[in-house]
Amino acid sequence: MSGTFGVGIKSLQRGVVTPDANPKTVTITAVDVTKSTLYVSQTAGEAGINYMARGTLTNTTTITFDMVVAGFAYPPKIAWQVRERY
Repeated sequence: MSGTFGVGIKSLQRGVVTPDANPKTVTITAVDVTKSTLYVSQTAGEAGINYMARGTLTNTTTITFDMVVAGFAYPPKIAWQVRERY
């Protein structure tokens, strides 16, 4: 079955967030978590600081991002994408 976004993809949601809290949550349109994959990438933050962001599809409408290092003046930007399959 072919979806709007390509073969087998039912929905696609994406965005960019700057974590101003740890953990940081993002609300999305409801998906079936058993048929969805979360992709996360990040930019560099404050010079010389190693950031590591972890994203979790917490439930059908929430992504939670946890930062290993947080609270600096220039946190990274986190790009995320949720792909839901049929």
